Amino acid sequence: MRPGADLHRRRLPLRLVLVDAAGAVLAAVGILDLLETGPELLPAAWPQPLAAVSLLVIGCVMMAAVPVWLLRHRRQPPRHRPGA
Repeated sequence: MRPGADLHRRRLPLRLVLVDAAGAVLAAVGILDLLETGPELLPAAWPQPLAAVSLLVIGCVMMAAVPVWLLRHRRQPPRHRPGA
């Protein structure tokens, strides 16, 4: 088996998947507001370009958690739980 093949067999923690999904939603809302397409998703009281750009940046940072976790755990062998 190739050395990198076991990287694709790792299970991501559920909290990391939820953070990634929330980041994708924030980034999508920011992009849609910047492009001014679809319904108004952000309140009118928020500063117009700054709020959308902030949501986009925060969403991208949140989505970066998965690649960082994969890179940090790539050299460690997978842990096997002992049978009950």
